[in-house]
Amino acid sequence: MIISNQKNGIRGDQLHHEANGTEFCPVKALAHRIHHILSNGGTEASVLSTYFDVDGEIAFLRGNDIVKGVRLAVIALDLPKAGIKAEQVGSHSLRAGGAMAMKLNGSDRDTIRKFGRWNSDTFLMYIHNQIAHLSAGVSKLMARFVPFRNISGIEGRN
Repeated sequence: MIISNQKNGIRGDQLHHEANGTEFCPVKALAHRIHHILSNGGTEASVLSTYFDVDGEIAFLRGNDIVKGVRLAVIALDLPKAGIKAEQVGSHSLRAGGAMAMKLNGSDRDTIRKFGRWNSDTFLMYIHNQIAHLSAGVSKLMARFVPFRNISGIEGRN
C-alpha cells in the first residue's frame, strides 16, 4: 500500500503488511474491502475512506467520524467505570494504543517508529512505563551478581 498524503508529510511512503493466515488477516481484509468498494462504484482515490451508508450509498469517512466511533467504543466497553471518560479519547488514542500494543508484544523502537510513521522518538510518550509488563524481570536482573574488578591506579577528578 502506498499512502500519497499522510501525517508526516512523506509522500509515497510505503507500509508493508504480510498475510498472517488467520481469520483476522489484515491483508485479506483490505483486499476484500477494496474489491467490494471498487465493484460497487467506489474509486481507487478514496478507497480507504469509502463506506456504504445504511441506504447502500457511497459515503466518505471523515476524521470526526473516527472520533465518534472511538468514543462510542469507550461507552460500549463500559470504560467510564474504570475512570476513562469518552471525551478523553479521540482518533489519536488509536495511535497511542497501537504503539503501546506493539511495545507490549515485543516490537522494538525502530519497528514502532516505522509503523507509526514517526520521524522522531515522540512515540515514547505513548509508552506507559508504569505498566508492569515493561518492568517485568528488571529487579531480578538488577539483583544479579556480575563479577567485575576495579582497576587501581586511576584517580578520580575533584
